[in-house]
Amino acid sequence: MTARIHTSAMTAYSFIAVDQFDIVDSFQWTDCPDDAVAAETGASLLSETCDIEVWDVGRLVCKCSYAAARERMN
Repeated sequence: MTARIHTSAMTAYSFIAVDQFDIVDSFQWTDCPDDAVAAETGASLLSETCDIEVWDVGRLVCKCSYAAARERMN
């Protein structure tokens, strides 16, 4: 019996935490299957002090803002 290996293409996205002065607070690479999952991951990394920019090879995928997320909740 031969086992089938399922693979899905993953892309390494960079998640950059930027403070109010546009200074990089932290940076990490995470593999995600697509832009939508990368955007959700970026939103989950938000803090009160930093926005999260999600990049894919020089292309800004999205910018997650704590203030905008908080406004949507109200």
